[in-house]
Amino acid sequence: MPSTGTGQCITVYFGEGDRWQQQPLSMALLEMLRREGCRGATVIRGMASFGAGSRVKTATLVDVAGELPMVLTVVETPERVAHLLPILREMVAGGLIIVDEVDICQYSSRFQETLPNIPVHAVMTTPVVTISPDTPVAEAVRVLVQHVFTALPVVDAQQHVLGMVHEIDLLRRSAETPVPVGLPRAMDPAEQAALLAQLGQRQEPVATVMRREVVHIAPETSVWTAAHLMLTHEVKQVPVVDAVGVLVGIVSRIDLLRSVSAGSLPHEGPPLMVVPTGGLRKTVSEVMRPLGPTVPGEAALEEVVTVLLGAREPCVLVLDPAGCLVGIITPSDLVQRLDPDARPSVLQLLASHLPLGRHTATQQAVRKSTAQGAQALMTTPVVSVTPDTPISTALVLATQQGWKRLPVCDAQQYPLGLVTRKELLHAVAG
Repeated sequence: MPSTGTGQCITVYFGEGDRWQQQPLSMALLEMLRREGCRGATVIRGMASFGAGSRVKTATLVDVAGELPMVLTVVETPERVAHLLPILREMVAGGLIIVDEVDICQYSSRFQETLPNIPVHAVMTTPVVTISPDTPVAEAVRVLVQHVFTALPVVDAQQHVLGMVHEIDLLRRSAETPVPVGLPRAMDPAEQAALLAQLGQRQEPVATVMRREVVHIAPETSVWTAAHLMLTHEVKQVPVVDAVGVLVGIVSRIDLLRSVSAGSLPHEGPPLMVVPTGGLRKTVSEVMRPLGPTVPGEAALEEVVTVLLGAREPCVLVLDPAGCLVGIITPSDLVQRLDPDARPSVLQLLASHLPLGRHTATQQAVRKSTAQGAQALMTTPVVSVTPDTPISTALVLATQQGWKRLPVCDAQQYPLGLVTRKELLHAVAG
């Protein structure tokens, strides 16, 4: 639908009880219009009507429940209307279809699917959780697990940014310690937990693993510029510093994507401008990356670590024997396993030996802390999308539900690709 100009309005009158292929006609029509690329349509349920039979039907008559009038309205270009009419005629067996010429004064959506023209201080996270260069690696692991972060700024006493420590860097350093696999079942559970916790006991300072070259921005930098810096430099978070280099906030991909999925932020004054992107992508298939590494559910921990650290996107999909998606493993899952504070008690270990599908969040956390293979370590169930899922839906999943990576699967849950916050940022930043 054009934002302004001349268009055509299709109005369809039909009955509440009408159906199309075992589905209520109202929902079938809406789904068809969405598949055909329409930007919007509305179905209204009426209070009373009469048709060719001259019988008045109202909401107060019990004997005509399901026979109330329904009205579908959709406004589109004349070319698209010409394409839609034959489909509508086929689906609406009994009813009325009319087409009117209309002048479109304005078309806009609260969900703009592009970055608003606002400064990063409007979306940045503050106060910022930080660590010092002398913080032990084990403490950094605990902070990452506690706050579900993927990176932490390293600052001096005056809050000047010295570097960033990323969970993937901690994993690579921890991988230098041999990962215990194949522990005998006869070993006492407490001994197992103590041995596994050694991976998170490293006391060397984070200065030995932090990245010293840090991209940073000023509070007045636009979110559009911040997005392109993240994409250009392949980073997920950018510290925000003031004129003297003091850390005042941090902006991440999720902050930028939330500014898009919210449509607009609370503000005073004139409406926010929208930065044009030169053509918006519409579906996940247009931005998804090729399928990354996969492992079977019975894969050993050593194999999972090796595959994960060698992956372009630190993410491993876990498949069942039929090749269908059953779980996902990310660096956060491994970092959780390295945290000494996650060491479970003997009773917790025993309680965690229930069928995986029945696990509570606490039970899954216990299993991850002592995981010896992919099935115990993975996050399950996994939220996935299909290739024709709208970008707007993927943004909602990434922002409102907090998913960092969305596997793209077919109807049978065979994985086809992956969409991360990076691809969604590409979609809205152009």
